[in-house]
Amino acid sequence: MQAATAQSPRIGEEYDRALRHAFGAQSRPIQTLHELIAIAATITGLDTAQLQADLRLGTHRDITVHWQGGWASRFPVVDRDEAGTIDTLLRNAASLCPDL
Repeated sequence: MQAATAQSPRIGEEYDRALRHAFGAQSRPIQTLHELIAIAATITGLDTAQLQADLRLGTHRDITVHWQGGWASRFPVVDRDEAGTIDTLLRNAASLCPDL
């Protein structure tokens, strides 16, 4: 989502809506990269090649974690998070609805 939003807040919102619809209404497997890219291809103006590269590299992640005691056998530990992420998301969302 953040990778799409980096291209444009409007594109990020459209991609978010498309992902939610694909998962909730169509039961599509949005955990797979190829499905994320297939859904992205339906969004006008979204650079799917850039999105795929960003997703593969982990660009635009807001949190970094590692597993204590091995992956999924114990618990995740947060190594880094971006404190301003929620504020940025709210500002971007508010800019899409200026009448509110």
